[in-house]
Amino acid sequence: MVNLARTSVRRMLRERRGWGEPGDPGAADLAVSIDLLRALSRLPARKRACVVLRFYLDLSEADTAAALGVSVGTVKSQTARALQRLRRLLADPGTVSVSRPEHDQGGA
Repeated sequence: MVNLARTSVRRMLRERRGWGEPGDPGAADLAVSIDLLRALSRLPARKRACVVLRFYLDLSEADTAAALGVSVGTVKSQTARALQRLRRLLADPGTVSVSRPEHDQGGA
């Protein structure tokens, strides 16, 4: 499922790359999408998977837990921590320019 989501996002970006000139609303949307993808790439794998499955693929917490082989509580906590981290990353534009995942700081 995670690979399917990654493939879909990559395909969408390839299709949208040529669209919009600077100053177009579409170009601004693309910039925001790229920033979001870069911020997502900075998350540890499990947190990133929870966000993608929950919000991009619109799976329920139970379905996400089943897909990842973890408990629903783990999905809830990992998603909450991932969203908190994404908010911090996106609040400071300089932090999303390097696409290097951070290490998980313990927890499930």
